[in-house]
Amino acid sequence: MARPTADHTKQTSSSSSSSSPSPPSSYSSSSSLALRDVSFSIKPRTWVGITGRSGSGKSTVLHLIDRLYDPTRGTIRWGGQEDLRHFPPTELRRRIAMVPQRLQFFPGTVKWNIAYGSVNSGHLGSAGSTRAAAKAAGLAVGVGQSSNTPNGDPLISLNRSTHALSAGEKQRVALARALGRNADLYLLDEPTANLDALKVHDIMANLRRQLDGATVLIVTHSIALLDQCQQILVFDQGQLVQNGSPDDLLQDPSGILYQMYNQVPA
Repeated sequence: MARPTADHTKQTSSSSSSSSPSPPSSYSSSSSLALRDVSFSIKPRTWVGITGRSGSGKSTVLHLIDRLYDPTRGTIRWGGQEDLRHFPPTELRRRIAMVPQRLQFFPGTVKWNIAYGSVNSGHLGSAGSTRAAAKAAGLAVGVGQSSNTPNGDPLISLNRSTHALSAGEKQRVALARALGRNADLYLLDEPTANLDALKVHDIMANLRRQLDGATVLIVTHSIALLDQCQQILVFDQGQLVQNGSPDDLLQDPSGILYQMYNQVPA
């Protein structure tokens, strides 16, 4: 995929309230902007849902915050003051945990792939913390051969290779890796896309407990996930078209969020 360049977006995030004149984003092989004229602020310890039609720039928002790309114009501020580009990369990576839409795994065991998140944040997670993160992500783990839990769910060996996991199991390993980070800001890009509705409900209950006190941004089309958020950002064709609480946005029958909740054709 071509590298996006930002040209006139405004966005903000983080562990404290912030507001910034920021970036439009465009892809270097395209003359159109991926994001343009975007401005928002997020209070600390808020769960924020980012939604909208496919290709509207939702994932680009997370990539800009995580500095996978930098805006070509404008700024993204942490705490309302510090430009993210002034953060040392190691400090930024320590404070942010991300579950990307395209999951990445390394050769090795389930245990190593979960613990890698802790290694990357400067400490090696204990066996207990690794299991706790896996449990919070809805992954039943053990140390022996894979079998079943009493309720019939598969029990995954921590010593099992990630190559043998299903898509849903891999998604939960990626979530567990992020949960082991103890970060200030969590960026979750379609974190439950490969999971059934019942599993999503259980995992979200766990995440609410596990991430209490953190700021969480979730890119999703899932109504169940959006229901967990205090603030929702709705994007369309690279622009932020709605920003507010779910209750407020659902008062607008012409809005995209209302159409999503009521399955109204666009």
